[in-house]
Amino acid sequence: SYLDAIDPEWVQENFEPRLAWEHAEALPLWRSYARGGIGSARLFNALKPAALAAFERQQLADDEFEGLVSNLLSVAIWHRRGEAPEYDLTAAEVRRALTVGPPSARRNVSGNLWRMMGKAVQDGADDGDAEVPVADKPTRWRTLVGPLFRSIWPLDAKLRAKSTTRNLVLMALESEAAFPEVVEAILDVIVPYELYQLSHSLRLEDKHSELVRQHPRA
Repeated sequence: SYLDAIDPEWVQENFEPRLAWEHAEALPLWRSYARGGIGSARLFNALKPAALAAFERQQLADDEFEGLVSNLLSVAIWHRRGEAPEYDLTAAEVRRALTVGPPSARRNVSGNLWRMMGKAVQDGADDGDAEVPVADKPTRWRTLVGPLFRSIWPLDAKLRAKSTTRNLVLMALESEAAFPEVVEAILDVIVPYELYQLSHSLRLEDKHSELVRQHPRA
């Protein structure tokens, strides 16, 4: 990304061909690139086919997939907010990556969705702006997190797992008045897990203790 910002023509001619999976240097270069930032729209769009192919190949380590999937999720969030249209990525492509990719990719996205619901502020722009308040949690679910989740999350029964279930349940616990809506959205993609810990959280933690009384059916 840094080299592309300095000399995109050099990168396009000398570097991008090495990130094609047919090239002998592709795997080590992707292991490095996956740990970096998104970069320019030109670079993101040029590397997108190979980036999406990486999920199907499953040759990267979990922490490397974490970088790739975080970049995809960031662009998907921008698009949901009506930003960065120059980055070429569809929700269907993100869903495809999560469907064919390793469990760590789905675990990472579910964890990010949980943190998006729970945070009290959102990150500022890349230029170092201070954090700014975000909408209340029900509005956040209805306008950002919920539509994003429904558009990218794979519905395949074989992909349900305890690790993603835990994150999605924690996401629901952060949703306040939107709790029944979140439960309805995640109910078909979760599996039983650590029931004692969940019931303990609902019963004793001040943060969530009102959910049972306010939304007993959900």
